Parts: sequence; structure tokens; C-alpha cells
Amino acid sequence: MPGLVGDFDIEIAGGINLDVTSDQGDGSEGRAVYAGTIGKLLPFALVIGCSSHASYPFEGVSAQAMAAGILERLEGNASLADRDDNDISPPPICLEAKDLRDGYEVTTPERFWIAFNWLYHAMTADALFARFREEVLTGANEAIEKFAAQSAEYGRLVGRRAGVMPATPHLMSFGELRAAAARVFGDGFDAFYAEKESVFSQSDNPLVATRQLTEWLVGIARLSGPAIVIGFAGLHYPPSHLRLSEGNDRSLHQAVEKARASLGNDPARSLVWKPHFYGISDMSFLGLAAGDSHIVSDNTPISRLVDRPGENALRFPTVNLGPWGREFHQKFELVYAPYAFEVLPDMVFEIARRFLSDCSH
Repeated sequence: MPGLVGDFDIEIAGGINLDVTSDQGDGSEGRAVYAGTIGKLLPFALVIGCSSHASYPFEGVSAQAMAAGILERLEGNASLADRDDNDISPPPICLEAKDLRDGYEVTTPERFWIAFNWLYHAMTADALFARFREEVLTGANEAIEKFAAQSAEYGRLVGRRAGVMPATPHLMSFGELRAAAARVFGDGFDAFYAEKESVFSQSDNPLVATRQLTEWLVGIARLSGPAIVIGFAGLHYPPSHLRLSEGNDRSLHQAVEKARASLGNDPARSLVWKPHFYGISDMSFLGLAAGDSHIVSDNTPISRLVDRPGENALRFPTVNLGPWGREFHQKFELVYAPYAFEVLPDMVFEIARRFLSDCSH
């Protein structure tokens, strides 16, 4: 975009994103202008246990049990929903949970993979990762304590010790795992890593590519269980919002307000403000010259999933004002045509006219 701006010799003062909004009612909620967009991160945990024969389950440490403890701590946990005075984001939700064995064995699986969608708008990416680390470790420890209690109870029933007390799981970030693997591998690690990343990145599923690369590094680093590796498995979508302390942001807000007022009291054309668009959107990147979070970049295994804004990245305010409909990502995707093709184009034009007029002054 900075190159295009230079080629056309123009200056971007603001942006209007046109993402669609869902409304199951009469459109009164869908006819909305959003002052910001939600942020999204995709944290993962690769859980490594110690396999045991199914007849002697307490002689190992269950990766499934630790993963279940982690899932219990995070799945839909309302206390983990990001919040401020203006909005509350949805809580984290699991996108994928699976053991990593291809065939049948009579031993318990050694590794379990789990990944979450975590939306946020007020806290930082670094704070989210710190909270994820805390919840993962707490959930795994609680699961191990329950497993150890069951081992003791089973030992009481059979009159002999069923197994040893499991060790506390060792938790590593992906960045720490990569550093450990580099020490074990020695010279030439970076080139070898780049080669392996290229192979695994051929998958268009970021969860699969991330998991395969992380598992490969676990082998290189000779990491044994109980242990957990955490990191990020997808592109980071930063949150954005109007900053009314800045001139252009304030002018765009005022232009929207004047355009809203021009609609009058017609209930079929009214427009409401909302703080954050809940779907991921281009607002995360339009005019958002935010610095890179090293926590995110250092712990994202696949480099193509790391966004690093250039030094010439543009900064300008953006709002979302799009059509409304329903049943998105389903068999039928519907949009309400009268608003989308009759009201909305005039509204976008009116906001742009008023905003550019204010900016020229």
C-alpha cells in the first residue's frame, strides 16, 4: 500500500472497511458502524506424556489427561473473556484436539495436540500468551494431581503401589524449544530448520504445518515427558480502534455521526455504533502501523504466518460499515439487498465527502 500511495501521489486520511454483519432479526443490529475490530490469536499446546501399557496405566503419565485438564481450564471460560469499559470479547474456544498416533497400540498415546481460537481487544498479545501459559500449566497440574490420586486409590484397592508420583510437567515456549534443538543439533541448524519449514509449510492448514514442525523439533531436542510446548499456530490479527485523541480519527468519527444524523428517524435506515467487529477483518491491517510483538513472532513456528509491518507502514483510522445478512459460512449466505445496494452506497459516499471536507480544512 505505501508503494501504491507513492505511485498515485495521494495521501490516505482514513478507511472504510465493508465486511458484512450477521443479524437474525430485522437488521437493526446489522446496520452498524464499528469503531474497531477484534484481535485474534491461535495459541497451541503440544502435550507430551509418558506412555504406559493399558494394563498398567499408572506406570506412565497420561498426555490425554493433561490435555483434558487444559481444555477444561480454557474451553469457553467466561472469566478469560477480554473486557474493558466498552466491550467484552468471546472467550477462548478449542479448534482442534487430537492424539498424534496413526494406528492402534495397546499403550497410551504419548502426545496430544490442542489449539484454541482466542479473541481479544483490550489486552496485549504478550499478556494473552502469559495468561495462556498460566492456564495450560494449571490445567495440566490439576489433571496430574487427579491422576495421582486415582493411582493411590487403585493401589489401596489392590494392596500394592500402582505407580510412582508423576513429575510436574515441564512447560516450554516454542522459542525455547527451538533454542534447545539448536544447541543439540549444532552448526547448520538454521539452514536445516528453514529446509524443514519449507517442507511442512506445503500444507495449507496452519495447524497441521505448525504441529508437524513442532513435533520434529521435539525429536531434535530430545524432549521427554511430562512436558508441554506452547506457541502460536496462525496469523496474528491485531485489534484496532478509533483513537479520538488523534485528529483524523476524531474527524472520521464526526463524519459518521453527521451521516447518521442525516438518516433522520427512519427505523429502517438507522445506524448504530458498536465498539468492535467480532469477525476477523482487514481492519487488523488497514492503517494499523503496529509494531511486531516478539512474543508472537518468536513463538510462531511457520514464518509465513508472521506479519512484520514495514518501517513505511501507513497509519490512518478505519471503521467498518458493511451490509448485513445471515447464515455466513453455511449452505446459504444471505444479504439484505435493499440496505446493501440502496442505502449503504450513499452512506459510504456521504461519510467520505464529510470526512475529506473536514480533513481539507
